Amino acid sequence: MAFEHTLSRLDLELLSLHWVAIDRESVVVLNGNGLPLPLKKLEQILDRAWEKIAKLCANQGFKQAWLYGEGNKRYCIPADFVSCSDRSNNNDDDNQPLNISTNSNPDAINRIPEEELTIGMLERSSLPTYINAIKTQKKFYANLVALNAQGKPPEEFLEGNAYDLNDPDELDYRTSLIVNDERLRSYEYQAWRWYFDGDAGRFRLKRMHFVSSFRLLRSFNGVPCWLGQVEQANELQSRRL
Repeated sequence: MAFEHTLSRLDLELLSLHWVAIDRESVVVLNGNGLPLPLKKLEQILDRAWEKIAKLCANQGFKQAWLYGEGNKRYCIPADFVSCSDRSNNNDDDNQPLNISTNSNPDAINRIPEEELTIGMLERSSLPTYINAIKTQKKFYANLVALNAQGKPPEEFLEGNAYDLNDPDELDYRTSLIVNDERLRSYEYQAWRWYFDGDAGRFRLKRMHFVSSFRLLRSFNGVPCWLGQVEQANELQSRRL
C-alpha cells in the first residue's frame, strides 16, 4: 500500500495489517502475519478505523471489507458507509483513504537485454513476476502483482523455494529448458497458488493451469536465476486442505 498524504499513527497501524482481495467486491483484513486478528486489536480497529476502512473500499472499488478475528469472529464494513461519514468529516486528515497501488503498464521484459533490466521495470509490470535461483529454486523476488495474486504476506510467501508450489519433476524439466534455451514463451504447466478461504478463515492451495514466459538471468544476487512472468492463470477443480 502507498499513502499520498502524511502518515498518521492510525495509518501506520492499518499499514501493518494484511489486506487480501478475495474477489472483485470484497477485501479481507488480517493480522500482519496472515492470521486472524487478536480480539483486542480487532476491537480497537472497529472503534477507531471503521470510516477509514470504508473509504479504502470505496476508493478501490470494493463493496465491503471483512475483518477476521480469532475464534472465527467476522465483521463486515460496507463501503457505502463512507457516503455518510464524508458529510460530517470531509476535512478530517485522519479520515483520508488509504490507496493500494496498481500496475497496468504493457510488458516487454522478456525482450529487454539483461544488463538493461531494473527492479523498477519489474515493479511496474502488469504481470505477476518472479525470480528464483536456478540451482536451489530459492525465491529471490516477486513483484506486487505476484504477491497480490498469492495473497500471503510477502515475508511468508518468499520463504522457502519454488518447489513449494510446483511439481518437482516438472519444475526441474522447465528449469533445464530455460538453462538450455535461455527463453521460454507461452509455456503451459500446472502448479499451485495460495488463496484465502473466507469460509474456513485461512489460506489454502488451489490447482492452477498457467501460461508463462521465462528467461535466464545469468546473475541476480550473484547467482544464475530464472525470471518468470505469468500471462494467463486459470483455476482447476483440485484444491488442497
